[in-house]
Amino acid sequence: FVPEVFCLSYGWHAKGNPDPTRSLCSAIAQIPEFDCDHAWEEGVKLRKDRGDQDSTTMSSEFDTFSCSHAASGLTPFLSWLSSHFQTRSLSAEDHGHFLFWDFLSLHQRLPHRDRTPIEKRAFRSGLSHVSTLYGNEATRMVRFAQMPPAHPSVTNRTPYTHRGWTVFESRVAGLKRQAVARTVQIGSLPPDFLSLPLSPPDFTSLLDQHHDNGEEVIRFSNGFEDRPRLKRFYERYFAEAFGKKKTLSLARSRCVTEREATQLASALLWAASHSPGPDGCLIKTVELGDCEMSRLAVCRLLSAAAELPSLRVLRLPEEWKSVKPEDRVLTDETLQGLALLTSLTELQVCGPGVGDGTVALLSEHLSSLQSLSLRHASASARSLMSLVRLRRLERIDLEETETTDELLSGLAKKLPLLTDIGVANTKVTEKGLVSLLEAENLESLCLCRHSQEAAFIFAETTLRERFPDFEIEDRGGPSL
Repeated sequence: FVPEVFCLSYGWHAKGNPDPTRSLCSAIAQIPEFDCDHAWEEGVKLRKDRGDQDSTTMSSEFDTFSCSHAASGLTPFLSWLSSHFQTRSLSAEDHGHFLFWDFLSLHQRLPHRDRTPIEKRAFRSGLSHVSTLYGNEATRMVRFAQMPPAHPSVTNRTPYTHRGWTVFESRVAGLKRQAVARTVQIGSLPPDFLSLPLSPPDFTSLLDQHHDNGEEVIRFSNGFEDRPRLKRFYERYFAEAFGKKKTLSLARSRCVTEREATQLASALLWAASHSPGPDGCLIKTVELGDCEMSRLAVCRLLSAAAELPSLRVLRLPEEWKSVKPEDRVLTDETLQGLALLTSLTELQVCGPGVGDGTVALLSEHLSSLQSLSLRHASASARSLMSLVRLRRLERIDLEETETTDELLSGLAKKLPLLTDIGVANTKVTEKGLVSLLEAENLESLCLCRHSQEAAFIFAETTLRERFPDFEIEDRGGPSL
């Protein structure tokens, strides 16, 4: 069992009482990880009776939630919570998860008295660390976006996406490497809400937006204090997070609009110029996986990537042979920005729009490449032969390209460090594979058994005899 820290992100449904109808508590109780039916132990900090001047907090054991009625006012709600939490001290033997809930974890104002001086200091200290709680890679966010039921006790029905604190919490959590996987979502959100990281200037602009009638888009209960506070918190945490971040991954099926690409480019540029460390921005890998992008989006991101001094690995979205020419995003024109990424050691640029122009660009400017994937590229065999100029290449994938026996022979002879090569679904035959006997460092080969039976048998026998640790990957057939 590995305990986890959950951070609750939600909007208060009434002043002084975050959940008068118990709808929030009911939703939390249904989360599988919380296992409410078995009195699952929670690390929620439950304050003592606020009439007690003792400002210390208590850890609690979560028993169960009852959502049978709505409370009117804060005192009944606290009494109800107290009846379902058992006070206890935590020890090293505890096997429970922990929940940060601002209402219970931070000192709140009560109707009959304000915070004590000690509580005020603790409250301000807690607020200053909320970005760390929501943005830390080890925590999980519980995002409650459901609207509360209609009830007289509910006095604030502002949607989750229009509340200052919830927008801040989601934006900070979105800086995680696995933001989606580390979020427990309750209730639906607009597709454009879960967008890419915002630079601090863009976040400031978001908080300052107004409708045509002058009303604020993002609302605060205490905007005079909280709006500038969150701007400071976000800038500080963004600089710290991107200052340490080494991988920026968007490897999931989603569409990156031109607006989002512009925002992401702005975030990368800001990080490159504001990172606190002596070495500047440390982002080494940009992984775009299977994201859908427009041509303009690719151009903007490549331009921003050129400003990252530590960037070494770039994996662009892969396009398949079936993509129509007019719909291709990775083209010789959109990929011209690769010429500025001279420090790259690994590049994935796969698609039928990758032609002779891109290959010539790579051969001329990216001499540091050690790993190159050109799957599905339409570049000619003659153009691909220019890759022999990349003398540091160790791995190259030419699946579904115009690779011929002559090209394979040239690469094997003139790339002294070559260890892995992929030629599945190409024109390579047994004759071409003979040239690999001269590649002293060869460790693995990717073929397709169904389309090259003779070549595969040759590799299984002759090449394996020549290279005892030789591995053959069988792609199993043409790619779709």
